[in-house]
Amino acid sequence: AYADATGLREDYAEAYLGLAQAQIQLNQIAQAEESLRRALERGPDYPAAYLVQGRLYEQQGREERALEAYGQAIRVGDLAEPHFRRAIIRIRSGRLEDARGDLEDAVRLQPVFPEAHYWLGRVHFAQSQYNDAIEHFRLAVSQQDDGYPEARYYQGLAEELAGRPAEAAASYQAVIEKGAGSIWASEAREALAGLDN
Repeated sequence: AYADATGLREDYAEAYLGLAQAQIQLNQIAQAEESLRRALERGPDYPAAYLVQGRLYEQQGREERALEAYGQAIRVGDLAEPHFRRAIIRIRSGRLEDARGDLEDAVRLQPVFPEAHYWLGRVHFAQSQYNDAIEHFRLAVSQQDDGYPEARYYQGLAEELAGRPAEAAASYQAVIEKGAGSIWASEAREALAGLDN
């Protein structure tokens, strides 16, 4: 259908983006790259096309190119997701300050974004800013239907390191109850036992 649309309207950037997404699903990477190039030729201010391009580069391990594409998506559309994706790459490369800025922008643009709050909490945690970490872990937990066991576990760790053992115990207990059988429940049991010692 997308190929038909590009035949009917050669200037239809959205059709080329849809075609690229279908080609990615079919693992037709070279064709997808060409469709993205055409989408961006026709719509140079099309943030969704840059976002898909960034994801494709990221999947290929071409992180510098992904960073460029996400940066371009931000310049033309300032959406939350490109900030988030760029932050994840920056976390992997140890650029926590840059990642924190991107994550703060992501949650400013899209306040209900549990993954962004979780990773912002992880950045604060890595920087020993436990109270800030707790705040973002709590937001992540409250925004995800399953209670986000991984975020709640890290919330417990941050509470413990912030000198709030009763809150940490409650967080670990919540992970154990909600995530029975999960790795996070196992980690929480161990952490809870460590609190008692």
